[in-house]
Amino acid sequence: MTATRYQIVVMYMLLAAGALAAFTAARPVLFDDTQRLCDLTKALP
Repeated sequence: MTATRYQIVVMYMLLAAGALAAFTAARPVLFDDTQRLCDLTKALP
């Protein structure tokens, strides 16, 4: 039972790390210099 709980925690940690990495990679595209959300039609090619 304890091993299952640890496995669930590890899965949530991996999911959070993936989401944080994706946000960090997309941050220069999504935000301008003033840290406001840009218009996505301008930001994406």
